[in-house]
Parts: sequence; structure tokens; C-alpha cells
Amino acid sequence: MNEQWFLEDFSSNSKHLVVAFGSFRMFNTPKSGKRGFEWKKLFKYKYKDLEFNKLFVADSRNSWWHTEFGDLPGIGPPTLTKFLYEKIEKSNAEKTLFVGVSMGGYGAILFGCLTEATKVMAFSPQTFLSKGRRNRFLTEKFEGYDVDESMTDLKPILENSTNDKTIYKIWHGSLNASDTKAANRISHIKNVEINTINSSKHNVIQPILKRGTFREELQNFLK
Repeated sequence: MNEQWFLEDFSSNSKHLVVAFGSFRMFNTPKSGKRGFEWKKLFKYKYKDLEFNKLFVADSRNSWWHTEFGDLPGIGPPTLTKFLYEKIEKSNAEKTLFVGVSMGGYGAILFGCLTEATKVMAFSPQTFLSKGRRNRFLTEKFEGYDVDESMTDLKPILENSTNDKTIYKIWHGSLNASDTKAANRISHIKNVEINTINSSKHNVIQPILKRGTFREELQNFLK
């Protein structure tokens, strides 16, 4: 696999690193052959006045981070966790913020927990893969892969984790039954804060951006 599945920008002298996880099918391959990353343009133009380093990660196989990542040896969360630790060290980060929407939000929560990120911001994240979703996107699609199903449910992962440092902030549409269910499953866990938007849509990031909520959270992280 020679695709570009991650992109790093460690050009800032900042000790803050933002890791942005891509959503389902939100990657693309322009005519140049270089992969696009959904958070890149936002950070480059809308928040160009803020100093922080950036790491963009995409799961081009839409496997909820459970299969391969380019030429890295191994598959799944353990492989990506090791990679993230290496990038955090390379960036000289003292504080890390993990962000993502939907499948990206799932990744932000999972790897934020595993790497003890300072803060996680997840928008309409899945918090578990139902049997139907596991069969469709993992078992059937990647037959022969040794997928660890214990890593497909964030609730027990967070409950059993010894990480009490990471702050998890989650936003979802209050009128979206699926996203409400996903958020409520982990609402009792320490350091998890649930925020709602009066919307039935799955994608609630746009009103959050327009209201300035994301900028405010980002600035607080950078203090």
C-alpha cells in the first residue's frame, strides 16, 4: 500500500500537536494523485493565526482503524497507536488534541485514550460497531484479517482504562437517535462531557464552526 494515508506539518515551534482523524469516505484523490485531508484546509485558512503542529490521519479502507496503514507492519489499533506515539515524540509535543467527525471521532476517542491525549473533541462519533456494521465493514470485507473485536466498542475500553488524564468533549445532534445513543453509552465515564446541538443531522461540525465553539476550544487547548 503506497497511498498517502497521513500528512504531518511540524513546522511550528509550538509544543501543541493537533491530530485530525478522517471520517468515512471523506478522503479523496485529486488529479495530482495526492490525497486530500478534510481538516487540512480548515486549519490552514480558518485558524492560520494560531500556532500549533498538525498530523492528519486517514483510514482509506473505512475499517474504523482496524486494518492496514500504508506500509506499517501489523494492523489495527496497536499498530496505529505505536505510530502516533512516534509522531508525538517527533513533534516535541507536550500537549495533544485529537479531533474527528463520525468515524474520525471514533478514532479520536479510541487513540486519545490509548495515547493519553490531553484532550479529545469528537463530533457525532460512533462509540461501538454494531454486529451488522462489523460484518459489513470488517468481517466480510476483510476476511482473513485478525480483527480484535474487543477494540470495536469504546465503552469497555474507556471504562477499563487507567488513563484519567484525557478530557473527552463530544458533540452530537439531540434529534439524531443513533448519535444520541452512541454518546449516552459513554456519558457516565470520568472526564467525558456530552454537548448537544438542536439538530437531527449526523454532521454537526458546521454549526459548531460557525458559532466559534471550535475556535474557542482550540484556543483553550493552546494556552
